[in-house]
Amino acid sequence: MAAVGGWHIANTLLHIDQAAECYKIALDTAEQMSNNSTEHEQLRNALRLLAAKAAAARGEMARSEQLMLQSQHAVNRGEASRQVLGITFGAREVAIARMEISLARNDFDQAIRDAEQVVLGDNALPGRARYYIALARAFIERGDEMASTFALSKAADASPEDLLYDPDAQTAVHKLQRRNNPLLRRDLTRITALAGLG
Repeated sequence: MAAVGGWHIANTLLHIDQAAECYKIALDTAEQMSNNSTEHEQLRNALRLLAAKAAAARGEMARSEQLMLQSQHAVNRGEASRQVLGITFGAREVAIARMEISLARNDFDQAIRDAEQVVLGDNALPGRARYYIALARAFIERGDEMASTFALSKAADASPEDLLYDPDAQTAVHKLQRRNNPLLRRDLTRITALAGLG
């Protein structure tokens, strides 16, 4: 399915700082989808949400907010969180995207406030690592090493490989390493190894 491939390509581009290409591919793929089945609508919404994050990364906050409003509207219409071929869209994903957009704007206090809107639930594995990584990045930028380390530990429990590939995780781990807090050394040693920075 082209939409799934388009989402994965766009997501990868966002993680390697190619926000302009991510934005273009995500929106082009969403617009080219002609089928209006429930699965296709979920994928279309996931692609728009990804484009919102890319727009924020490019500094296009008005466009990002417009796409976020579309995503929120889809959630408000009662479209439950569900996974289609490994891609999840729903209220939790929109809330986590808000956190990530706040990080892109360097508004770390807002990212922490946004975290209060995230309901992880028992079956939240697809978003759990992203949530804790965004929270860890916000906390370390505010100087809270303990909270950042705790959040990274929770992210590692959910998905250790995310620490290796997520740019926000890498940034948080680098900053924790530089601060070298002796009270956190044991936890940081584990996190650093999982992030491939040990």
